[in-house]
Amino acid sequence: MHCETVPNCSNSVSELEQGGPVCTYEKDWRSINFCPDLPEQWFKGNGSFYVFSSHNRNWSSSQNHCRGLDGDLVIISNKEEKEFLTGMLCAIGESDLYWSGSRTDLDHKQLNCAALKGNTQEDVSCLREEKSICEIPCHK
Repeated sequence: MHCETVPNCSNSVSELEQGGPVCTYEKDWRSINFCPDLPEQWFKGNGSFYVFSSHNRNWSSSQNHCRGLDGDLVIISNKEEKEFLTGMLCAIGESDLYWSGSRTDLDHKQLNCAALKGNTQEDVSCLREEKSICEIPCHK
């Protein structure tokens, strides 16, 4: 896999609508990489690649899909990662649920399976079919 740095980010959705690179949010995206030629949306940030899958799968199938990409369903590990993912979901205009790898909410309450929606985590049946976010560590 090869990604190029997105030059001259415009902070607007118009590039996505025109089939160009995704680069939208109120922060400086010049350090974010995007791979437009892949079947799913791959973004680089916070030391990882994040894959926003558009295919609906149950939690277990989503985890297997991520592992097939040498990653796992995303687990939000800090405030910066939460802000990054919230911004990405906002930027790509998604209000759908996305599976995450966590089995507890941010207050450490046990969940069936966790799904991200905007800046919240919801307790969802693991058999339900949703989109997913995979996290793949960047290798140097």
